[in-house]
Amino acid sequence: MTAWDRTRFGANYVPSRGWYDRLWSDFDAAEVRDDFSALADLGCDHLRVQLVWPWFHPEPGVLSRVHLERLELLLDEAERTRLGVWLCLFTGWLSGFAFEPAFVPREAFFGTSARGHQEHYMAAVGRATADHPALEGFDLGNEMNVVWSAPIEAGDEWLRWAVALLGDAAPGLPVVCGIDHQPLFRPATFSPRGIAEATGVGIVHAYAYWSGAQERYPPSHPLVRRLGAYLARLFRSLAGDPRLPVWLQEFGQSGSCWPEGDIPALLEEGVRAGVAEG
Repeated sequence: MTAWDRTRFGANYVPSRGWYDRLWSDFDAAEVRDDFSALADLGCDHLRVQLVWPWFHPEPGVLSRVHLERLELLLDEAERTRLGVWLCLFTGWLSGFAFEPAFVPREAFFGTSARGHQEHYMAAVGRATADHPALEGFDLGNEMNVVWSAPIEAGDEWLRWAVALLGDAAPGLPVVCGIDHQPLFRPATFSPRGIAEATGVGIVHAYAYWSGAQERYPPSHPLVRRLGAYLARLFRSLAGDPRLPVWLQEFGQSGSCWPEGDIPALLEEGVRAGVAEG
């Protein structure tokens, strides 16, 4: 049985106090335990957790021992609450902020000159976590195409290389590629077909605001409320595989840019449509 054989519900973990800077720089196991227990009580069975790349990998050839130890403690808390964890590696892009190590210029990310640094980081994290019972798999990065861009051929080739490298560092664990919506609408670093061939899984981030859907349609429109299901179908079509497993990895809405009274219906219909789409 794989992670894709049944419908599952999880969350993108953001600490209830502070933000990711508090999680990794001022780690508190008791706070993490409380958060994880609350998420498990809501019915979540897995979490997606962001590793902020330059904090874990501050210098060439150097991985932060302290951050790796805190990561192990986080995985321990997940195991206690029976939550699976997906580690997002090249973050990268997070809540509107870009995090990049100074020794990898933005324009060089997909070039061969950066691969030694990337390999060191992925291999170190993979070896440190591969045997932990709470770890379910890896996400190569959070919306990498927003920060680092390349022609499709270069992006897809890098993707194949990175998946193979993680396969050596952490054998048997699945790897996904958490793109945003852009590669589904226009050429944007990775192709849906390339992602499907390299990882065997499609990824959807379905935000009415960022995709432009809410500029075109009212809150009640099906293309707004069922955006995730629509993008999942679009991903399968572009990948050329109508049976491709698709992970609706991110979706939601904020009261700052949407009528708050419409949000519960948006979320409920979005979930139901996503489940129906498979």
